[in-house]
Amino acid sequence: MHRNHRLTEIVRILRASSRTSAEQLAHHFAVSPRTIYRDIALLHRMKVPVVGEAGIGYHIDPRAELDGVQFTADELHALFDAARKNLAAASSREADAILRAMTKVKQVLPEVLLDALLDGPLPLAVATPADHAPALDAAG
Repeated sequence: MHRNHRLTEIVRILRASSRTSAEQLAHHFAVSPRTIYRDIALLHRMKVPVVGEAGIGYHIDPRAELDGVQFTADELHALFDAARKNLAAASSREADAILRAMTKVKQVLPEVLLDALLDGPLPLAVATPADHAPALDAAG
């Protein structure tokens, strides 16, 4: 596997798990732990927020912003569908978070792609708690 592919895959693995050791990563990629240490060092130089804890493993700092996340059409459809379904049962705080997240997604997607992905309107503007009922009606 080419190093760039391995680096991308390391980031994906670290995003998906709470802690992963260099040994686990080395086994997964069939490389030495030393290679993983060099890869992690390179990720640090690239400003990827990898946190390492001796004897515990690596993870991505959960407070970090993750730029450049790319979704397939199926993943976007599932994301919007889940947001639409969960908005009705969400607390005010959760509903605000859903609406803020969907607004962020909408801001980076071309309008043509949004139209093609959505079966119905989804409230994509940040709303106050009092605004959730109208937003839910619009979600259909």
